[in-house]
Amino acid sequence: MNIVIDGYNFIGRYSGLSGDIESKRDALINLLSKFRALRGHNITVVFDGWQNGMPSESSEIIGGVKVIFSRLGEKADDVIKRLSSAKAQNMVVVTSDREIISYVTGRGVVAISCGEFEKKLTELSYLEQAGAGDKGDEVYTGRLITTKKKGNPRRLSKEERRKKLRMDKM
Repeated sequence: MNIVIDGYNFIGRYSGLSGDIESKRDALINLLSKFRALRGHNITVVFDGWQNGMPSESSEIIGGVKVIFSRLGEKADDVIKRLSSAKAQNMVVVTSDREIISYVTGRGVVAISCGEFEKKLTELSYLEQAGAGDKGDEVYTGRLITTKKKGNPRRLSKEERRKKLRMDKM
């Protein structure tokens, strides 16, 4: 599975854009590399470089995560749209930007919000903590136990089923 993340959109949701943005960017890349190591998905994170970036688009691989900075004058949204057009098969885009969500879903790509992906990352940290401690006879089945009701018993739409399937694969 290919996961493309709108970097600053996720940072804004996860920890806010004020303060030392470079350290927050590094922390996100570190968190995504841990996620990649556990799940084995191809992860690309795209950051804006349109205001003070390089004249050309730059990319590098850090901890197995492909990091792309858009070129000067180009927004990360445009890069994400271009990537989703090129590799629509088996791709998930993580953003809370409505314009990107409508664009990529129109091309058959599953889009999930930053909040939903944050829950997946929280599950990851839970799994790491559960794996580090002494569990005794307990066996972790991969699902968190909650008291939340299941909700409406009606069938989900085709898009929602596709989204759920990709989320389960994460």
